Amino acid sequence: MDAISANSDVHQNNMRRQNALLELANSYTVDSGDFRVAIEEICMASSEALSCCRVSVWIIDDHEGVLSVAALYDRRIGELRPGPTWPQRKVSLLLDILLKESLFTVVDAPNDGLIGEIRESYIAEGKIGSVLGVPITYCGNVIGMLLVENQQIGRRWTTEEQIFARSIAALVARANAASERHNALQEVIELNYELENKVRERTAALSTANDELLDAMGELKKTHKRLAQAEKMSALGELVAGLAHELNNPINFMSTSERVTYEAVSAVRGILDEVLPHDEDGQALRDHLDGHFKSTDESHGHHELGAQRAVSVIKALLSFSHRDEEEHQPCDINLLVDETVTILTGELKGVCVRKELGDLPAFMARPGEFSQVFLNIINNAAYAAKNSKLPREPVVQIKTTKSDEQIEISIADNGKGIDADVSKSLFDPFVTTKPVGTGTGMGLSISYQLVANYGGEIVVDSTPSGAVFTIRLPCEH
Repeated sequence: MDAISANSDVHQNNMRRQNALLELANSYTVDSGDFRVAIEEICMASSEALSCCRVSVWIIDDHEGVLSVAALYDRRIGELRPGPTWPQRKVSLLLDILLKESLFTVVDAPNDGLIGEIRESYIAEGKIGSVLGVPITYCGNVIGMLLVENQQIGRRWTTEEQIFARSIAALVARANAASERHNALQEVIELNYELENKVRERTAALSTANDELLDAMGELKKTHKRLAQAEKMSALGELVAGLAHELNNPINFMSTSERVTYEAVSAVRGILDEVLPHDEDGQALRDHLDGHFKSTDESHGHHELGAQRAVSVIKALLSFSHRDEEEHQPCDINLLVDETVTILTGELKGVCVRKELGDLPAFMARPGEFSQVFLNIINNAAYAAKNSKLPREPVVQIKTTKSDEQIEISIADNGKGIDADVSKSLFDPFVTTKPVGTGTGMGLSISYQLVANYGGEIVVDSTPSGAVFTIRLPCEH
């Protein structure tokens, strides 16, 4: 029972931290541009979520040469308090730790030399027994520190608490970015206002200069659009992952609610069967209700199938969106194939996909690179099958096998095949069989190079009844 109670407490603590993090992530204050208000809210919410006595945000000011406490919330008295400021030369050891971007924990703050530089003026004054410190990084630079403080000596900070603290530090960095954007916007507004005044003053006498200025402003808007588009593209993987996480919760909620409703209807069905008389009128009512109950059964089955499908798409998106940062690791080729097919659901609509996935060994590689290879080739196969204009069902067949020396992944379509002249240069850059504006001609070239980097090859066998792309990889890799 003690173990069950402990597990329940851990679960409740994790849920409390998750809810706090979600509320902060969706808080208007964090992105409002008011950095002080944002970090004060973050400190208050974090101290409650971690059940600690104080949480503070420290900021490094290289211009002034100081390290200062920008926000400090004392949960013991329920108040925000002013924090001290130190010259950087007097806290050099602490700064060295932060600049290494290292998380640190101290279980005996009054006696630990790691934070000795602030012991008397901060730790002793606040009656702090143990601390957890997390560096705050922004644009690759350490700008400060999040300090989680507990009055009790000997508190061991769990892995979940450390992960939560890192997430809170990231929110502080986000609030800092919002503040910089807000300040930059204000500067732009002021500059724009001054510029408009100058333009109005000179319009009457200098119409030519005004035209040149309008041209410059037009170019500025174009540059702004290009920069905004570049920022959107760089954040695409993070947005996909965030969207998948956001969809997961309502899907789970709807599935649970529907299941409860279905079970309640089933219970009512059983009760009615017991209480209805077994005469002609009772049987007539049973027959009438059975039609509705059957509709409920069918609806439940469709809902279950749809929910499973949505969950599989979310898992595939989460997996695919983080792969550009992965290192070499054991890869499950069959799993990568399944996830790629899931991601290409839209492109494969109307196409019969047949999979024969054999038993394969793990292959050391970057999963994201092989996801890209499979994405390019399967997408091309689907396009060829759907656009063949032949009187047959479009089919893409994927087969994985293993021999003594190599792994083979074959992807076949039942399109028209590839012309012999094109086949010779199919893997060259900018070669495509698609209409202008549809393909870039880089997908197969990139795929071929990625496979070659692992000692493998891609071969093509084309006939008038379709094309087969076979990826061969050495087993010993």
